[in-house]
Amino acid sequence: MKQIFDFYQKKKTLSWLIIVITSIIEPTLLIIWISLITYAFVKKVDLFSSKIDKKFNNKEWDKKMKNMNKDWDVKLKKLEKDWKKDPKKALLPIVGILVGVYFIFNFGKDLTAKNYSKFSYLEYDCGGKIGNMQSYNYWYLDKKEMIATSETWVDQFPKKTIQNRKILSWGKKIVMEDISNNGEPYFKNNELNMKGDGKLVSGWYSLPCKVLEQN
Repeated sequence: MKQIFDFYQKKKTLSWLIIVITSIIEPTLLIIWISLITYAFVKKVDLFSSKIDKKFNNKEWDKKMKNMNKDWDVKLKKLEKDWKKDPKKALLPIVGILVGVYFIFNFGKDLTAKNYSKFSYLEYDCGGKIGNMQSYNYWYLDKKEMIATSETWVDQFPKKTIQNRKILSWGKKIVMEDISNNGEPYFKNNELNMKGDGKLVSGWYSLPCKVLEQN
């Protein structure tokens, strides 16, 4: 642990860059960073007992951390050298890491996706800002009837549009039929994913939804 904080003291800019980038890619990593920062603060004011320090201050741990720091120093120097020689080539490892983290993140989201199977009825408020307009978007999902009813309108055009869709599947996703040749809309992790018709929104987009009722 001491070596981690030594690395931070020597390379603060790089350390904060790593913290910011990894937290943006995977927000749950922020918990780890906060824990480490809290630990560092507590260590600084000597509030931790020597028992906790023993685990991280033994020779074997220090040796491992020194070797790890040496490896990173070599990698960073190589990256810096490659950058000066050929910036595109130097970016390849970074792109590879980001792509790997992206796939791991999406795989993790699929594993931890909300399972709707235990619910028989859901109500959602998926309203929000679309450009300069305030949209109102309410959904009522009935597993027994396998019907999804939506009520939508915007503040500039207050006439309510009511649509009924068949629900095609109900599990980690609630997939609904395509009634406008724009792809099958679906709910996943309390987000509505739809494809715009081009009037207000074009292409696929997702809306975070507030659960009004679930049972």
